[in-house]
Amino acid sequence: MTRAVGNAHSLPFSADLADAAESYPDAHWPIQITQALQGLIHAASTACAEDLPAVPDEIAAPLVHTFPHGVILGLSRVPKVAGRKQSPCRDLLECLRDRHDDVLRFAFDLRIPPTSSQADYAEFGVMRCWRWKPCRAGISGLASAA
Repeated sequence: MTRAVGNAHSLPFSADLADAAESYPDAHWPIQITQALQGLIHAASTACAEDLPAVPDEIAAPLVHTFPHGVILGLSRVPKVAGRKQSPCRDLLECLRDRHDDVLRFAFDLRIPPTSSQADYAEFGVMRCWRWKPCRAGISGLASAA
């Protein structure tokens, strides 16, 4: 099972973005990134319910455009420090920049869940598609998935 880059929260990177919003309370970029991801997840859910293979371009395009601009804005506001160790916010932003396609893959291929926890459920046969509708596969389903 392929999965979008993210974490086990309902929104990929939600805890990290919430921490960034606390660390930079006057910054707009954590909100901009969060809203873009929330919009894409909602659009992906709607598209999946309509049995579409991907989020329609006219819906995805403005959100996909907003996402990297939030990342660029954040990178311009969170200074890079000398050495390898960066602040958690800088690490997050660099990850979002460097793995942009992986982070947003779920919007272009609805077989890919937007969060790792949904991918784990789908991988082990506990969840159908990623519509948050559990379908218990039973012992034999779990054994065949492993």
